[in-house]
Amino acid sequence: MELTVVSQSDIRTVVTSLRQALFTSQSESTVLAVSYHWCFKRGYSSAFLAVIILLSGLTTVNTMFTGGLRFLRLGHRLCSFKHARFLLRGPHTWVHQFPIAQSSRQSPVDLRSSETHFDAKLQPLNYDDKATSSRMLNNNGLSFKLSFDDSSDPCVLNGGPLDGDFRLNQLHMHWGCDKLPGSEHIVDGNAYAAELHMVHWNSSKYSSMQQAVTQPDGLAVIGVFIQGSKIELSGLNPLLLLPSSTAYWTYLGSLTTPPLHESVTWIVMKEPLSISKQQLKAIQSLYFLRSGKYERLLNNNRPPQPLAGRKIRASFK
Repeated sequence: MELTVVSQSDIRTVVTSLRQALFTSQSESTVLAVSYHWCFKRGYSSAFLAVIILLSGLTTVNTMFTGGLRFLRLGHRLCSFKHARFLLRGPHTWVHQFPIAQSSRQSPVDLRSSETHFDAKLQPLNYDDKATSSRMLNNNGLSFKLSFDDSSDPCVLNGGPLDGDFRLNQLHMHWGCDKLPGSEHIVDGNAYAAELHMVHWNSSKYSSMQQAVTQPDGLAVIGVFIQGSKIELSGLNPLLLLPSSTAYWTYLGSLTTPPLHESVTWIVMKEPLSISKQQLKAIQSLYFLRSGKYERLLNNNRPPQPLAGRKIRASFK
């Protein structure tokens, strides 16, 4: 169905349906396609906030969507969970099908101060000012993934350690459980509650995400640490979610799930974003269907991999 959102009641009705579909991922997975129109300079925090609002079941969302939410479409598509079941056996099993798992450019890593070098040549990250639209949110049995329309150049990342323009393709998240943190990258041995990944591909050199993903300079992924706190998002301006610091680490690495292509320039932001403990718990309440039983989707993070002589550069001292 397609619904033009004209009132708060419409938003409540659609959000309720979407949450029911998203929280119980099955072989016939319900997919959310959303069209927003916000500036990409605020894009990742705004998109992330929209996801958190959806997962948390908040209904007072006028401050988030006013002037931005155009329409929601609810549809169905068949999804293969064979790959998901393989991944859920654990990272220690991946090497049997993907020998690259033991290669020298794997991610994530421990961002140790002793291995980090300040690079004065690193520039700030740059985004264009154009708005973007068309997102698809789904629970694929491994995480939630928010996909973007990357057929043109509405969301372009450049600057920093990058050579050329990189288009935003999707964002997803890794988390732990009630007692264990779940960020993939760690800092001096310390992990955060979760980690948000914004995946971009090199549109200056390649024609599609599919082509770029296998190339050594094909992808750029921004990692943003997430920490649980007493802060409540429902009453906040989304712009307050942006890290006040633009400091970051960067190194050459890989995808953190199979096929583990070593094609990623990683950019990990130093300052974390904060969400409430209640909202973090909502994320940890996603379910997937395995062997006919619903299980909570937890601990979907890969452990740190050997640095293997790679250099970690920092934009800060």
